[in-house]
Amino acid sequence: MRLKTPDFWYSKELTWPAALLFPLSGLYYAGRLLHKSLQIPETPSVPTICVGNIVAGGGGKTPVALTILDILKGHFNIHETGFLTRGYGGCIRGPEMVEPEHTSKDVGDEAILLSRHAQTIVSKNRLAGAEYALNSDIPLLIMDDGLQNRSMSADIKILVIQSKDFMGNGCLIPAGPLRELPSDCLHDIDGIVLVGDGGAAVAKKLPTYIPQFQANIHTESTLQAADTPVIAFSGIARPERFFNTVRDMDFEVLDTVAFPDHHDFTDEELRNLRKNADDKGAVLITTEKDYVRLPPEYRSIVSVVKIHIMFADEPKFITFLTRHLYEKTALLS
Repeated sequence: MRLKTPDFWYSKELTWPAALLFPLSGLYYAGRLLHKSLQIPETPSVPTICVGNIVAGGGGKTPVALTILDILKGHFNIHETGFLTRGYGGCIRGPEMVEPEHTSKDVGDEAILLSRHAQTIVSKNRLAGAEYALNSDIPLLIMDDGLQNRSMSADIKILVIQSKDFMGNGCLIPAGPLRELPSDCLHDIDGIVLVGDGGAAVAKKLPTYIPQFQANIHTESTLQAADTPVIAFSGIARPERFFNTVRDMDFEVLDTVAFPDHHDFTDEELRNLRKNADDKGAVLITTEKDYVRLPPEYRSIVSVVKIHIMFADEPKFITFLTRHLYEKTALLS
């Protein structure tokens, strides 16, 4: 059973639910330290760029990974770049290449989305996935998530932070959204991508020795008429963030329906959504990740909002990638 992201995780003040759960965060931290002590990082045979975050749930890492893919293809001419993902929400352990016949129940929604742009490997064991890439003639991997996995070392580690959310209430799971303490993570990060408005304020709270890159969010929809009445629904970590995006796009939002992260929509839920839209003369609209989890018969009646990430100073980020690809891989030597 998947749960919705608690609102108190992103409260500016420490709330009573967070205070109540704080002792469990201590147990979580102890468990992480024990797990970390038992892991011996191994270096994969394929150069790897890890794009991850420090909070549970969405943090913009997948759109950033896709933007990096475009840069690697367009600027560095590395067209065989592939993705490596754990395939959260899918039943396939892998390592296995995502194929057109796979569904989100097989490999997870993120893997389906990534596979539309490049070869994508799903593997619960990331090191095994990297070796699978080597045998598949993939010269460079972008690993979507994995900063907290210490069993495999990556050549370039990029931390993605949603500027508006930053690190939530600053507490570890379950009292807050943090997967690990910043002090346990930042010393090993090569670069930080700050997504969305508020990046300048967040940058002041981060170590200056780590290169930081502002990234702006750009949206587009398959629904062209901006003043069309819509019913927005989503099963991502922060559905309200998506609902606000739809409002900012000047759609007339008649209703919003939130589901747990990576939610598998039931027939009854989809029928209710469709009836609600028909009764109100509205169009259903959702995210790309939600869209790939829909049954084929519903995709023709649901519009999609696509999120794109663009670096405010792309040449600066290209210089960063060039230096690290040259120093840590053999791709540019």
